[in-house]
Amino acid sequence: MFGVSWSKPKIHIWGGLGSQLFGVALFFDLKKRFDNNVFSLVLHSSGVTQRYSELGLFHETIPMQFVDDYREFTIDRAKSKKSSLSSSAQKSFSRLLVFSRLIQTSNTNLEFKRVKFWTLMFRGHYSYRFISQETTQKILNSLSACGFEMLLRSDSRNRVLSIHYRLGDLLSLTSKGPIEADMLAKEVLRLCSERKFDVVYLYSDDLDEAMRRLFPLLNNSRIIAKKEDLWATLKTLINSDYFIGTNSKISIWVTIFRHYAGAGNQISLPNMLYSQISKNLGEENESHYY
Repeated sequence: MFGVSWSKPKIHIWGGLGSQLFGVALFFDLKKRFDNNVFSLVLHSSGVTQRYSELGLFHETIPMQFVDDYREFTIDRAKSKKSSLSSSAQKSFSRLLVFSRLIQTSNTNLEFKRVKFWTLMFRGHYSYRFISQETTQKILNSLSACGFEMLLRSDSRNRVLSIHYRLGDLLSLTSKGPIEADMLAKEVLRLCSERKFDVVYLYSDDLDEAMRRLFPLLNNSRIIAKKEDLWATLKTLINSDYFIGTNSKISIWVTIFRHYAGAGNQISLPNMLYSQISKNLGEENESHYY
């Protein structure tokens, strides 16, 4: 499954900043429930694409390690993996670990309730759990302790619309893909016609491709393609007057942060995120869905 350590309980995480933040949220919730346990995060580089730790700002407050286990996927590797997993002994052992709660996924509220104090390995980066204001504030406090203030009042008098267009590995996956450009462009044009924005920022994990897809549909010189590091991007998305998200965990986290900052009604998200946002925030969220 995802490895067993017979020492301190570990939260294993695969994916980028959005997934890693769900791991951080799980860390704080487990600490609250099992205060005597010493939890730590294990960040994996493996996945569809190679990932890196984006949690440097948390190193002072959360024990963590980075495991560089990424290997380029090949047919031979897939066959080898399938063969090794076919071992009945290994399958039986994995079932025993899960049955005994030594290993536990914690992606939903129900799974989190089933966690025991003796559980050693967790996986919770595909989170459909409720993320409380208390947990969100702990994340922000942890960032603030490292000198990074995320929720700042902008001194700018400009009214800003920010867009996060998730592309990246979604362009190569067969199981899921990015939001269609015409759908996103339609929402941008709707908002720009209904509200007065001085500037529109476009962010993406593949900015060139985002520009190629969106700009011909928008034909708006005020739109600025902006490239910043992930944390600077996150800060701008949170502090903008209005935010348009796409199908990404970054968009989910921006929604969570904005919700508890009192800007939850200044958000547009794709319909496909409605279910997960409702689970993460409850029925209180005021986002518009397109």
